Amino acid sequence: ISIFPNPSTGEVMISSQMPNLGSMDLKVYNAIGQSVLSRKIDVPSAKIDLSGSPDGIYLFEIKTLQGNVTKKVILNR
Repeated sequence: ISIFPNPSTGEVMISSQMPNLGSMDLKVYNAIGQSVLSRKIDVPSAKIDLSGSPDGIYLFEIKTLQGNVTKKVILNR
């Protein structure tokens, strides 16, 4: 699972090269652990808009049937 661009100015793309992942559960947390977004996304790609969020570090927690992935994204405008 890839997340780009990083750092981002607000829009983040999530993509996967693995077929048959189905939908994924996404949760985004800010640097102090508050949940700022929670939704189901479909692969192979999805666009997440954080342009209304303040600059900082965000953790993207992605849960699939095959396992969990956590990625760090820096939001900087």
